[in-house]
Amino acid sequence: MWRLLLIVILLTALPTGLRAQDWQSCRGERGAAAPVLRDCQAVEGVLDPQGRALWLRSVVRRPDGAGPAALYVVGTASSEVWLNGKRLGANGRPGASASTETPGRYEAAFPVPETLWRPGDNQVVIHMSSFHGAVRLDGPIAGIVVAPYPWPSRAVSLAVVFTVAGALFAAAFGFAFIHGLRRTGSSLALAILAGIAGLQAILESLRALVPYAYPVHGWRLVGIWLLTAAFAVLLTSYVLERFWPQARRLLIAFAMVAVGATVFAPGFDLKSLLALMVGLSLAAMAAGVGVYRRRAGARLTLAYLCLFMATGLLFPAWLVDLSYFLFAAGLLADPAQGHRLHRGRGRLCGTATDRWTQTAARRPS
Repeated sequence: MWRLLLIVILLTALPTGLRAQDWQSCRGERGAAAPVLRDCQAVEGVLDPQGRALWLRSVVRRPDGAGPAALYVVGTASSEVWLNGKRLGANGRPGASASTETPGRYEAAFPVPETLWRPGDNQVVIHMSSFHGAVRLDGPIAGIVVAPYPWPSRAVSLAVVFTVAGALFAAAFGFAFIHGLRRTGSSLALAILAGIAGLQAILESLRALVPYAYPVHGWRLVGIWLLTAAFAVLLTSYVLERFWPQARRLLIAFAMVAVGATVFAPGFDLKSLLALMVGLSLAAMAAGVGVYRRRAGARLTLAYLCLFMATGLLFPAWLVDLSYFLFAAGLLADPAQGHRLHRGRGRLCGTATDRWTQTAARRPS
């Protein structure tokens, strides 16, 4: 979700948003006042400090407006920043090896004193390294940008996420309670599905809640992929049980293999997206069989699944970062499904009441 906010910042901050090709990579060392750089060459590809130290140089312009500005560095690296030869600060301590590096935060802001700005181009130098990453990432630096300070408020986005997460956890508790009474596979599957989606909503919001050190980010991405993979398999199992139980074992086995294979896809965003699309595709196939067999609720389920498959194809970042939670909440709030479970609870309560009445009638007055 926060990648979307970063994209918005990069677009609104241009031309001060810095891409990989805007940088030069240099040989560098600390000088008496400012770093001494030599042998600078244009960076090709992505900015990648994983397993090494980088000295980077570029030029920026002060953003429009009268308010204060800062240089934001978002990525899995420790960093130290200079602007026009003056040190702005450090995020952790970059070093030439794991022993000399102190991990910094994943998101860092370096406020720029107004007196440091020059008309036109301003030279920025960044020393960064990344020796403590949990996993190797294809895009370790999410963005470097000069933008107004402080960082835009995330209150609205957090409110949306916590509202959805709260609804999902409430649904998980409710379905778990029903499972405790009825011991049905569908209620247990729905409880786990809701709990998984709620946990992923919290993981997606972690960057806004905790200023964590960059090594945590890799584990966070692994956790998101594992939760997405589990959700995809469970979704397939649940829809198959409702509409195509005869093929359940075979297609669940296929789903586990296909979802597990997404680990070989480049980038955790793509891994998570592919895992979710596998689950949606197989679930849509099962719902299609339900439509053919005229099963109750199959048409609505199929339309809902197709809608979010289309969302995934057209807006993949939205699906992984935000729409996934909304999709899960909407799926679990299916009116037909709620009616079916409510009807089951009514039967159970009615049976218990009848038994109590019969027992009371047999007691001597």
